[in-house]
Amino acid sequence: MFSFQQNFRYSQLKEKYKYLVYTTGGSATDTTLSRRQQREETNADELGIDNQLKADFATGDVEHKTIIGLDYKWQNTDYNYWRRGGVKGDAYSFDWAKPNYDGSYLVPDSGLPLITSTRKKIDQVGIYLQDQLEWNNWNLLLSGRHDWSEVRTLDRTKNASDQQNDNKFTGRAGLLYAFDNGISPYISYSTSFEPNLSSGAPGTDPFKPTTGEQKEVGVKFQSPGSNTLLTVSLFDITQKNITNYNNAKGFNEQIGEVRSKGWETELHSQLTPEISLMAAYSYTNAETTESVSTSTPAGKTPAAIPLHSASAWGSYSVLNGALKGVTVGTGVRYIGTSYGDNSESFKVPSYTLYDAMVRYDLGEASSRLKGAEVQLNVNNLTDKDYVSSCSGNSACFYGSGRSITASVSYNW
Repeated sequence: MFSFQQNFRYSQLKEKYKYLVYTTGGSATDTTLSRRQQREETNADELGIDNQLKADFATGDVEHKTIIGLDYKWQNTDYNYWRRGGVKGDAYSFDWAKPNYDGSYLVPDSGLPLITSTRKKIDQVGIYLQDQLEWNNWNLLLSGRHDWSEVRTLDRTKNASDQQNDNKFTGRAGLLYAFDNGISPYISYSTSFEPNLSSGAPGTDPFKPTTGEQKEVGVKFQSPGSNTLLTVSLFDITQKNITNYNNAKGFNEQIGEVRSKGWETELHSQLTPEISLMAAYSYTNAETTESVSTSTPAGKTPAAIPLHSASAWGSYSVLNGALKGVTVGTGVRYIGTSYGDNSESFKVPSYTLYDAMVRYDLGEASSRLKGAEVQLNVNNLTDKDYVSSCSGNSACFYGSGRSITASVSYNW
């Protein structure tokens, strides 16, 4: 049996940032900080098309689910960065012992020296093949993918252009055995490749693609007749050519290698036809194993990677009565403490967020709307103020406040 599926996506992003960055000063005796004025603007367009030909067939006693695919991604990113260094005692200096937040020190919309002005375009084509084989209690997954990418960079501040072409073969393999008692141990291995569009200091070479390798072993358990699935796994992930922000220089740079090891567990349960639950926990021990930058020493934990994280979600669906087709849900997310820089000099506190959702199946209102749904999501329900991460002692970032998203979907 053959089927064809095509996914298309287009997105447009516009970002504008104005901010002040602490540079020098500040002590118990001298409480005045000098601050650097910075402004950034990003305009990005991205288009992606993924074509998949699927085939389900058998060769003897072996069942196959095969996918052959061809995808294309195009991205155009225009980036401008303005900056003026702070001088102690100027209008932007700040006394942390006697803070004044009257708004008189706003970063101007114009007049700052232009430091970086780039345009980056990427064309990426990938072909892939995946086969999921099932024989008795054995399940084997094999997939291979080859990518070709071209990144063209125009540096307007240096009146220079550059083109970088890369290609890489990546793959994935996984093996699972399902015992009759519901225990299913598995093992998997995969590699990854991703072109890098981040910009470094003016005049520096384009960044190399980020590559990765992941090893995982685990066990799934679902007792016969049960609607509860428990998964526990160990993982070991190595990534090379990671991009990192150097706070002292004020630019991105590439470091050598980061390795993350840990374990995670997930629980999915359909308690009743109306009630479903999900819970997850992850322990991640990350370390910079190779580095070419003094700001990111080897042997230290990278910034913004929490050791502990957890989440839980529950939903209730109305199956009868006047509210049939309505589903409501609520959840909680916990992000543990993380380091605020790559030298482990300070930590970012943990935080907990709450979310909610309501969804309605329009097919319950009219048979002509079968397959259509409307949904409302609220993230950070309590509108909590929190610091999500830091990349240095003068570069910390607030997390997103309350956000409300409405969506309409249709499946046919």
